[in-house]
Amino acid sequence: MYKRILKYFIFPSILISLTQIVNCVSFRIKPIFPKDNYVDLMVTCQKIKEGELLYPEEITSKFNLKESKIFCFVRIKNVNETIKLQWKWYKPDEKLFRISPLLIVNHEMKELEEVTVYDELSISEENSNSLKGKWIVAFFINDVLKGTVQFELIAENNQEKKFKKS
Repeated sequence: MYKRILKYFIFPSILISLTQIVNCVSFRIKPIFPKDNYVDLMVTCQKIKEGELLYPEEITSKFNLKESKIFCFVRIKNVNETIKLQWKWYKPDEKLFRISPLLIVNHEMKELEEVTVYDELSISEENSNSLKGKWIVAFFINDVLKGTVQFELIAENNQEKKFKKS
């Protein structure tokens, strides 16, 4: 009789309890062969903080036409070979506006856990009105598209001036 209670009541109860506990935990096992040269982060920002690694500051997808520079920051993981990096900036009419100079990283063929890089777009005031709208920045590693990010150039907010009556 006692064996039947164990068999039909206690073991299933323990099993159900264990499945309830296990459902509260999630994890991912690190792959034995991780992907090489993958883009972990790609954002547009207003500033770049320099240190041991570069870091984006004031991340945004909307920029004022009066801002002189727009940065496209990229963080690449698991770099273990020499790689060629390049950005292409496309205007709202989808025409190519700028191609960055080719940037070659890891000449020494070291195993780098993380590489941080950026490119910048400078906007001059004389042609800024024709540049309003949604832009696309494409990022390439070894001539292969690895990511895109979209941002918008907007006109400066016209603040109403309040005049005091005298």
